[in-house]
Amino acid sequence: TRPRPRIVDLTTDADGRVWVLILRAHPNWKSDPSRPRMTGPIAIASLPSRHDMSQYLESVIEVFDGTSGALLASQTFGGDVVGFVSPDVLCRVDETADGRVVLKMFTMSLSPE
Repeated sequence: TRPRPRIVDLTTDADGRVWVLILRAHPNWKSDPSRPRMTGPIAIASLPSRHDMSQYLESVIEVFDGTSGALLASQTFGGDVVGFVSPDVLCRVDETADGRVVLKMFTMSLSPE
């Protein structure tokens, strides 16, 4: 079963726009019947990393007008987006070959195309 989309973070900017971060199944997501079903307590070590999960999940940022509720922009990213650090900074996870986790910060802005 495909996981249901979830709102994982939201923020507002100085202009009153609402930025929403949604995590959803990647379009190529497939269930893995060989993966054992987890019941009871889940061991953290048995969970895939956020970086590994980016092949199964994707993140979408949608920006809404805070007054009218109109959708102003929508952008899809990999599933390695963690959330908003501040109204204009987005945090993503990167993982090196030796298992080190690196958090990358990106400044966001809304500009006309």
